[in-house]
Amino acid sequence: MVTFLDLSYCNKIGAGALLIIGKNCKMLSALCRNMAPMNSLSKSSSEDEAHAIASSMPRLKRLEIAYQFINTESLLQILSSCSDLEFVDLRGCWSVILSPHFLKERYPKLTVLGPVVVDKYKYDEYDDHDRDEFSYFSDSSDYLEWDSMAGEVDEYYEDDDDELDEMWDDEGRLDEFQLRFYHGKLRVGTRISASSRTETMAASSSPREEFVYMAKLAEQAERYEEMVEFMEKVSASVESDELSVEERNLLSVAYKNVIGARRASWRIISSIEQKEESRGNDDHVSLIRDYRSKIEAELSKICDGILKLLDSRLIPSASAGDSKVFYLKMKGDYHRYLAEFKTGAERKEAAESTLTAYKAAQDIANAELAPTHPIRLGLALNFSVFYYEILNSPDRACSLAKQAFDEAIAELDTLGEESYKDSTLIMQLLRDNLTLWTSDMQEDGDEIKETEKADEQQ
Repeated sequence: MVTFLDLSYCNKIGAGALLIIGKNCKMLSALCRNMAPMNSLSKSSSEDEAHAIASSMPRLKRLEIAYQFINTESLLQILSSCSDLEFVDLRGCWSVILSPHFLKERYPKLTVLGPVVVDKYKYDEYDDHDRDEFSYFSDSSDYLEWDSMAGEVDEYYEDDDDELDEMWDDEGRLDEFQLRFYHGKLRVGTRISASSRTETMAASSSPREEFVYMAKLAEQAERYEEMVEFMEKVSASVESDELSVEERNLLSVAYKNVIGARRASWRIISSIEQKEESRGNDDHVSLIRDYRSKIEAELSKICDGILKLLDSRLIPSASAGDSKVFYLKMKGDYHRYLAEFKTGAERKEAAESTLTAYKAAQDIANAELAPTHPIRLGLALNFSVFYYEILNSPDRACSLAKQAFDEAIAELDTLGEESYKDSTLIMQLLRDNLTLWTSDMQEDGDEIKETEKADEQQ
């Protein structure tokens, strides 16, 4: 009697085989059907497999389908048919968008690992449990951006299994690169093992090395403002020299977490503001606007700080192509963050600065970096998000993302082991954005046709 079956990474097994297995293994309670990111890129859809699981494996208690290309509807079919499910691994299933509140209400005993999507731009998850109070906001996203480049993060990552088990709990890990999610926010970072801390501390002698070490400690303590301060001291200590790969990634991680918390706060407050406006609560709206202005001032200060550092020191000192692209992309990112909340002439200026920085980075990336290079792919991902969100140009966004994806696919055989994980993950994000954006464009087109048809009938 088969109760557990692991079919992970078996590319030749499809929906038909799963259907036969389910019908003949009636006591099957655990199925592993995970895919490698690289393999999932070549699949157009895994929805038929999801249907096979739903229709033939009703006794499942544990299901692992990481990096399967399924959508929300297919997953809901599985959840409906497999009522005994206690755990589902959805890491890399970026087309699945689920509200934590929905899961808690409908499936209270179910543990879901991923997917968590970065950034929320549609404020429609406001749950009003009390007429005068707000209690829950979802901060998941309709599309993805690669906010902190993973290209060389693993160069200063030290693997310590015992500490990782304690650190990750049920949040999961992607090999050496950490993606940690807290209430809809993406935290990208590194892990210092106990042995590494001792060795590093013993070996540290120069102020620069001590600042780097203290930045790592601040990260582990989640004191990101101090992490920023230490990395700014590192930058000041090198004078005209270029930051190392380790140092530039630490700087990026520090600022990303500092700005990320404020961006999440701004979206939540903006969501509340919209809801209160619709209710006509003018007194509340006035208070909320004042509070939002405070958050916007913090956002501006953070962005101005890193942009000044980039222009005065980091970009001028960059010599290698990947460094230039990294910093120019970073410059574009922080101008884009300004454009997210600025209005009028200030928004236009921020958008123009974003476009200039991204284009400069793109020119260098196309000339000096391979299509599969994670920094080039990350640039394409964030540049396409800029077109979609800030410039409201879905056609350009899709064109840029598709071109980057297709060019990388064409050269997959040249992808080195050192960047395999990062590159394939970003390629997956590019494809997922394309899927979401083209779907939205199709829905918008259908709505326009229905409106035109209704007008004609009148």
